[in-house]
Amino acid sequence: MEHGQDIRERPYYTAREVSWYSGIQLPCFRMWIRRHGSDIIRQRVERRGAVYSFMNLVEAYVVGLLREKGMTMQAIRKAIDYLTEVHPDIPHPLANLKFLSTDGTHLYHDDPRGGCYSANERGQYVIQDIVKDYLWRFKFGDDHLPILFFPSKSIRIATDKPEICINPDILCGQPVITGSRISVRMIADLFAAGESMDAIMEDYDLTQNQVQEAIRFFTLGKAS
Repeated sequence: MEHGQDIRERPYYTAREVSWYSGIQLPCFRMWIRRHGSDIIRQRVERRGAVYSFMNLVEAYVVGLLREKGMTMQAIRKAIDYLTEVHPDIPHPLANLKFLSTDGTHLYHDDPRGGCYSANERGQYVIQDIVKDYLWRFKFGDDHLPILFFPSKSIRIATDKPEICINPDILCGQPVITGSRISVRMIADLFAAGESMDAIMEDYDLTQNQVQEAIRFFTLGKAS
């Protein structure tokens, strides 16, 4: 690994973890990789069993979102190919969430000159009001790329308080209690080992909701 590499590019996650954190069914994610490989999830690097980076996790989440909105994999691949062609300096075009939106058929990319164009129709301009309803799951850096992700199973609607987050700069990108370095897995393991919720709350200065959400998130992950 090169010195100074963006920490968001480091391979932290297995396929199962990407599936868990993004909310995509594991068989579905594995099928995407088998059929489309790096055409969908860009620049994967395998290291000690971990294959996917934080940026790959974001890409997987966005692909899952686009699929939920009705886009075909063929349309998504066409959009990625076009965005890569016109923005060769951007290694993960789907992760530029500030500039992406969709109506279920087209993937749109904001143009610096104003307006937006359809990426999967090779730049054909369109006039359409599109709601970007997924940005609340992310916080962005100055480079317009995500630096924080609130995983799918940790919050259900935009008005929920996100008790769990994924920050590639904390604990190698593993889920933690938001605003802390406290591992969600550790909290769930303590509870499973017989520690009471009150004891965990007192020992780690957490609220009841934080502990409950950590247990729920980890339990849902194991069941998926």
